[in-house]
Amino acid sequence: MRVLANSVTDEVRDHPFGNDPYSLPREVIAEDEWGPIPKYSTVSPLRSTTGELEKMALYAGQSSALIHARESAEEVIQRMLSEAGEALDRVQAQRLTSLSSSPPQFHPAPIHRRAQELD
Repeated sequence: MRVLANSVTDEVRDHPFGNDPYSLPREVIAEDEWGPIPKYSTVSPLRSTTGELEKMALYAGQSSALIHARESAEEVIQRMLSEAGEALDRVQAQRLTSLSSSPPQFHPAPIHRRAQELD
């Protein structure tokens, strides 16, 4: 099972083959509508969960292994806009190449450049 790293995974990092679940302390770290949630539980937090949510199992898929850096939402959005603009430029260049045999036509500036001019 793959979970995001947190203070609990840091504590048990020296046990690569797992821990004996019966030897783990039963410290309550959170509660939800069904009752107390002990540390090391496989219960994931819900909207109704209160307590030390950071210590709970936060499940992650295999794609989490592809994350190599923490980025702010602003950085991610800026990168996505830049990549989208580059992709639009490539598509427009391909279009211009394919239309080069037809009569000249008006071709507006790429969309991302027009957006930058408005800023």
